Amino acid sequence: MATLIGGIEFDAIAEELDSLGFTVVHVARDEVSLMSAAHGVGRMVGARSFGYVHLRAEGSAVWLGRHTESLTDGPTPLRYFALGCLVAAAEGGATHLYDGPRASRLLEWMLPGAAEVRIRYRSAYRPEVSDHPLIVEHERHGRTLRFRSASEYNAVVARPIGVSEADMYAAVEDALSASLVHAHTWLLGDLLIVDNHRLLHSRAPFAGLRHMLRVRYDDPLNPTVSLEG
Repeated sequence: MATLIGGIEFDAIAEELDSLGFTVVHVARDEVSLMSAAHGVGRMVGARSFGYVHLRAEGSAVWLGRHTESLTDGPTPLRYFALGCLVAAAEGGATHLYDGPRASRLLEWMLPGAAEVRIRYRSAYRPEVSDHPLIVEHERHGRTLRFRSASEYNAVVARPIGVSEADMYAAVEDALSASLVHAHTWLLGDLLIVDNHRLLHSRAPFAGLRHMLRVRYDDPLNPTVSLEG
């Protein structure tokens, strides 16, 4: 994994993003350093802007469902996002990453007709709604998943004849479980950068305060920091 020591190792970051779909860099344990690193990574990946938000929570006994980031924001989810750690949970709270192309291959083997599935996703916080096929053909990664775990904000609009929603969701979750590529245990100052077109992610239950900085590159709804010029 790439490390920030006095400067960003952009070559190592680019190589790991290309080969693994993610990388982790380590910076000083403060927001300014994380933001500076996120800014540099954004320039490296060719982003025009990024938006960020603080995520603070005092423990959760449930998993955050597995998902592709920004499904409700338009026909194509954003390419890259990052998570930075300002306060690590006292226990738990790891971020799990799943390989979408691998999960897609497994799912099509387990569930004939999986490519017929379309799901409408609605934001829990904004009015945005967007439909996506479960399996998409990506110009770089081939066939891969675009998905959010079952939720009151999902509506399945197409699925194979004779397959229930429950069975469809169960098959996707099984395929993702078999496609785990990384479980990141957070340390202060970690910045995890993810190719959102290749990998899906989730968050484990945790205890105590967990304070993260979420960065979305080229987020159409929150272009907070310009990277142009």
